[in-house]
Amino acid sequence: MAAADQKPYVGPRPFGRDEKNLFFGRDRETRDLCSLVVAHPIVLLYAASGAGKSSLLNAGLIPLLEARGYEVLPSARVSGRAGPARASTPGTW
Repeated sequence: MAAADQKPYVGPRPFGRDEKNLFFGRDRETRDLCSLVVAHPIVLLYAASGAGKSSLLNAGLIPLLEARGYEVLPSARVSGRAGPARASTPGTW
């Protein structure tokens, strides 16, 4: 597909790491988040569903960190849902 035929909106899915050239308009957020990640051992990124958190990480922060020489481990999602309740035996974990 020719560059002129590419559309910058990827649809209702997050941008991927390989789509950083299509991800724009959030440079300041990307730089600010990078500064936080470099300065602090733990950073919580929290926003409403659909706000673009995954895109910001995949196509913004991760490529920026890698360009600065950092090794980036795979990302993980944390759910607010608790697993099924289990009865525990006293003295066991």
